[in-house]
Amino acid sequence: MRITAMILAAATALCCVSCGKSSSSSSEVDTNIVGMWSISGEGADGGYIFEDNGTASVYFKPDNTYFEDDAFFIYGTHVGGDRLKFDGDILTAEVLNENFLTLDRVGEPDKTTFNGDYVITGGTMLETIIQSLGFPESEKPELHFRVEDNKATIVAVDAMDYTFDGKTLDLKGKHGFPSSSGETERSGDKLTIKRNDGKSRVLNKVK
Repeated sequence: MRITAMILAAATALCCVSCGKSSSSSSEVDTNIVGMWSISGEGADGGYIFEDNGTASVYFKPDNTYFEDDAFFIYGTHVGGDRLKFDGDILTAEVLNENFLTLDRVGEPDKTTFNGDYVITGGTMLETIIQSLGFPESEKPELHFRVEDNKATIVAVDAMDYTFDGKTLDLKGKHGFPSSSGETERSGDKLTIKRNDGKSRVLNKVK
């Protein structure tokens, strides 16, 4: 199924955003990197969301996935009519007579818009992501589906702990995410992280 293949590729990108050289660090969190950072030039539309409590989430934006005119589009597949149910709180999408996606809105119900933050609670899309990343059932992360202005973002919440002392960015993975670390140089809204393959990973501040 084409959608499943696309999700597998995107989910793999979700996990691989944290590739790098593993190490340990006792440095304090630098709250100057708090916010959303995107990975530049690696073919994956995703990155990190650093929180001010020393935790980080990992996100990716699936291609051609959005809501428009009371319908859901996932990698070019249209889900509408009675295959899409939404009461302002719970949203379910059906593809090929199967439950493809179940979302539970965070916060108060709102029937007037799809925009909002949802927890992915079921469906083959959730199963595909969990299986492709190899998360242990007892440790799988909470996955959110965020819709903003018809754009979708999938977020693995609290995927790792981090420290940054101005010289090294150290990421300690949780829920099956790998740990990584690298010498890091900050220049304004750009972080350049040295990788163990001799190349560099560049993160750009989004917001």
